[in-house]
Amino acid sequence: MLQGKAADILHKEQAEATYEDIVGAFRDRFDDQQLAAAYRSQLKARVQTSGETLQEFTAAVEQMARRVLVDLPVAFIQKGAAHAFIDGLRDREVKQHLLMGGGRTLNEAFNQALKLEAAKAATGPPARLRELTRATARASQPSDRRREGRGLCWQCESAGHLLRDCRRGPREERNQDSAKARKCR
Repeated sequence: MLQGKAADILHKEQAEATYEDIVGAFRDRFDDQQLAAAYRSQLKARVQTSGETLQEFTAAVEQMARRVLVDLPVAFIQKGAAHAFIDGLRDREVKQHLLMGGGRTLNEAFNQALKLEAAKAATGPPARLRELTRATARASQPSDRRREGRGLCWQCESAGHLLRDCRRGPREERNQDSAKARKCR
């Protein structure tokens, strides 16, 4: 009746294995105490994904913390989960604020993170983001030179022609330089 990984373990056991040997093999593979190290590394590496809400992230962290901190008092599990929650937050500002707040339980950290996100949403994007948005908008607008519908020379800054057609272009400067050189002789 066993399926999946449990069936694989049973097939690896030898035919003369005793009941205790089989139970020991299952315990070694599936017991929470044996899996604690794997759960611990998963909890430490857990990071909030881009589409994951704070509620979903909190629930996932709490579930993993309960697996890692088996047989420990609830208060200890809550503090350990709070550390993992704060370390895994995607938003740097919220993360920094929670880190400065000191020891918290998971529920306290979660409630504080919700308040901070709500405050950030009410005040709008950070100043640097607003500045970048404005710069991008300015860059996407056509320049004054193009809006006028006629060319504007970069050399003499007069309308009606472009740099390549400018009378005061590089040739004129060379001619002026050679004329000055002739006068000096």
